[in-house]
Amino acid sequence: IFYYLINREFINLQILLKEYIMADNKNANNLTIENETREDNVFIKWNPLYDTKHKIIDEQHKELVNIINDLYMSTIDHKANKNEAFINAAKRCIEYADYHFKTEEKIMNIINYSDTENHKAMHREFYNEVINQVKNYQEGQPFIANKLVKYLKDWLLEHIAFRDKILVEELMRVLKNREGK
Repeated sequence: IFYYLINREFINLQILLKEYIMADNKNANNLTIENETREDNVFIKWNPLYDTKHKIIDEQHKELVNIINDLYMSTIDHKANKNEAFINAAKRCIEYADYHFKTEEKIMNIINYSDTENHKAMHREFYNEVINQVKNYQEGQPFIANKLVKYLKDWLLEHIAFRDKILVEELMRVLKNREGK
């Protein structure tokens, strides 16, 4: 019964978070970079629903949100150095995502996480997608900046809600079991 109640609460949280993300995405779907003006100049606002309850992972997620917001700002900045700002923010995103993924993957290895291979594959797909899009941009290929920013936002928030929370739950169970021994 206890497991059922926890599982039901987690499913309710997933549904609530999915609705929150979808509502937020309705605004993002209409994003046009050239004429974009948001009052708060923030593409993603951190919401406590995104918390995994793991201090390090949550801090890193918040930093990724900040970086995505910086990337977003670089796309709407009408200054002469817009290209440089975008490239710098994109590189920072790639580097920090790599750092964050390595942190999570160390945790997975330590606890022998049950979904390690799938989780790592998602990290690789994300990393490769961002690298390819930035590379295409640098090579002058057709590129729509808001699609990259929207992809980053959607991927990160969904990954936090449906993958990282499960990872942290398993981590907490493993730690609790180890304490009980």
